[in-house]
Amino acid sequence: MRSSENNSSQARRPSQARRGFMLMDLLIGMLLMAALTTVLMVSLHGRTRTAREMAGQRAAMQQAIAVLGALQSGSAPPATQSSEDMKVTRDTARVGSMQWVQVTVRQDGRTASLWGLAPATAPAGGAAP
Repeated sequence: MRSSENNSSQARRPSQARRGFMLMDLLIGMLLMAALTTVLMVSLHGRTRTAREMAGQRAAMQQAIAVLGALQSGSAPPATQSSEDMKVTRDTARVGSMQWVQVTVRQDGRTASLWGLAPATAPAGGAAP
């Protein structure tokens, strides 16, 4: 009778070991999923922040292009918004009747600078404001 009891108790042990192993697999799987989710969320946050920064830089560059285009056509630069700071610097170097102009726009903490040729409005030795 004891031999049959020993056989039944030995038969139970492997199934108990399997249950514990499956529980550990479940816990490890959940931890891995949590770690991967964390990495994904951090990368998505970084991507969103970078996209927002690039949009600000793009807006500043578009404003600089608009100002330089207006100067090249001979008209007054477009009015800036309250969150923008615009600076036009004329170089003394000339190319025929044209003069090198640097347009710098600061908008929402982003700065864009652009060089181009525009009609000269000041004497060769001076700079226009």
